[in-house]
Amino acid sequence: MTQRSLELTAETGITFDAAVISEEALSWARQYNYELVTGLTDTTRKLVQQSVSTFVETPGMTRGDLEKLLAPAFGENRASMIGVTEVTRAYSEATNQHQRLIRDEVGLEMRRRWDTLRDELTCAVCGPLNGMPEENWVAEFPNGPPAHVNCRCSTSLTMDDADALRAEAIASQTAREKLLREQQGVEMPEQPPLRGFEGQARFGDIGRASGRAVHEGDVVFNRQHWQDASPELRRYFVSHEIGHQTVEPYVLKNNDEWNLAEEVLTLQKLKHPQLGEQRFFVGGNFAIGEGVADAFAMSIQESWPEIIDVAKAREITEWAQGATRRAGFSWELLGKDIKRIVKELDTQI
Repeated sequence: MTQRSLELTAETGITFDAAVISEEALSWARQYNYELVTGLTDTTRKLVQQSVSTFVETPGMTRGDLEKLLAPAFGENRASMIGVTEVTRAYSEATNQHQRLIRDEVGLEMRRRWDTLRDELTCAVCGPLNGMPEENWVAEFPNGPPAHVNCRCSTSLTMDDADALRAEAIASQTAREKLLREQQGVEMPEQPPLRGFEGQARFGDIGRASGRAVHEGDVVFNRQHWQDASPELRRYFVSHEIGHQTVEPYVLKNNDEWNLAEEVLTLQKLKHPQLGEQRFFVGGNFAIGEGVADAFAMSIQESWPEIIDVAKAREITEWAQGATRRAGFSWELLGKDIKRIVKELDTQI
């Protein structure tokens, strides 16, 4: 325990110790129904619950040991994804519970801080969050990590001021980047900021298609289909084509991302109450580009066919948000771009 943790324990009577968080993570892991892990039967759900609980309560047990418990039921790849993601979720939820306990029992408002492992596997989504106060990420990740499948991050509680945490986090990230440059003896380019959609949107002759992503990076729409479409369907048209121009190219060029998409998504024909019959991923198909665009569109619009339950929608949204950022795009900026393009095209009708 740190000196400040000892002082707070003496002042409040509540223990601020990692061991307590582990106990609460174990309690949470035993009670959670793992609704965000899709495709579970009663048997496999019990296996995940028991395996994650065993990992949390067993000193010295490694993630590899956990994956071995899960692999017979899920295969090595999915066992790894489930093990990493669900252990991260258990510890994050335990921190959340401890934060609420402190607030409710003694009226002390503590702040969550995002912590990464700061190694070479830290991704572009989580890296910028390291050390940041919850004010910086709570809107997007209200429960904290995992930010995506295979996320290894955690949160910790602090009494530090939010501005002070931000300044410290930025300084730490800058120092780490400088050290990496010195160690590698090369000039490392600054990480470019996440961007929005950089193409143009217009009406054009695209045959019977409702929309099309063209090679120049633009998106083109069928004027007649647009006139006949509902406002929700128009938003879907734009979201789908922007998904083709932003996330899809990254997935198609990145083997790891392709494999991850196939774990999360599968292409089927589904009936959507507003959109009609649409392609949508709910598990593996060679036409992965269409599924990626559909997953992006329905996630960013928060519009789902009835066959997609809440847990599956959350899993797909989590993947879509992570893939968007790993592709170098901002979820928030793309959302604004979609609204802007719909409005601009509406004025041309």
